[in-house]
Amino acid sequence: MKRGLSSWLSVAVLVILVAAAAVGSALAAPSHPSRVGGTVASTSQTTEPTINSSCEAPTDAASIVLSYVSPAPTVTIPAGSLLVVEVPPWHFGDAADVQISNPKDLTENCSTLLPDHGRLAVMKAASPGKTTLSATITPATDAFMPAWIGYVVVTTAPDDQNSS
Repeated sequence: MKRGLSSWLSVAVLVILVAAAAVGSALAAPSHPSRVGGTVASTSQTTEPTINSSCEAPTDAASIVLSYVSPAPTVTIPAGSLLVVEVPPWHFGDAADVQISNPKDLTENCSTLLPDHGRLAVMKAASPGKTTLSATITPATDAFMPAWIGYVVVTTAPDDQNSS
């Protein structure tokens, strides 16, 4: 009898964990249209540093939404162009600043925490190369935390290709 109860308890715990993971995934999915093409002003009261209190997202810029799902999104842009980076909101915490693995290829023009606790950043492609963008949430906790990621490939600017 004791063994049967233990098996049922194990199954119940497993079902609860799977349901919690599914709810967390549903809450993390972006539920808003892209923010490209407007100015978003920060309304955050966080002490986390932001580059600017507002960030202009140009309508003609390439864009990428970082993801915690594999395969990570990849965008290819020419040197000198702008890139709008969006970090989706999570069901708790604030999206942290976007980290750039290779800052010589991509530089941040501005970044702001959004009212829904996601983040919008505008980057400028500086030189040809490949870089990884990443972000998580603040404050750090022992709970499951997303690790959003995306890749940017910066190619030679069109003017540079014609001059060689």
